Amino acid sequence: MSPEIKKGKHILNEKIKHREGYRPFAASIKKEETQNYFDWSHDSEFMKYSVKFKDKVFKPISHIDDTSRIQTVDNKHTFFYKLLDKFQGKTGIPMLLNTSLNDNGKPIAGCPKDAMNLFKNTDLDILVIGNEIIKK
Repeated sequence: MSPEIKKGKHILNEKIKHREGYRPFAASIKKEETQNYFDWSHDSEFMKYSVKFKDKVFKPISHIDDTSRIQTVDNKHTFFYKLLDKFQGKTGIPMLLNTSLNDNGKPIAGCPKDAMNLFKNTDLDILVIGNEIIKK
């Protein structure tokens, strides 16, 4: 999801995650763009670190202290990097809101069957599995 959607956190919590509103989401960002948005110069492939925003704070992906758990993405992650690159080309923003694919308290979807179950049992609008786009 775009990190600029002002009520993005609320939308995801209402439709899919069903969790407390104070719990933030993470940012996936093109590795080479990280220092333009965050006070960080290292890799963070697995969203292990909370990092301070430099200037512009994207509220749906920020903690109360203006930090975000970030995932840096480089071109070895071909599909995801291309998605971030296309999004940046359209919006100027090299990052997306990222969260685990699960409902609150349930296991993370680990296979297409799990993802389809989540899709059927939540208000998720669109699910992409490989090259297939599934819409409600």
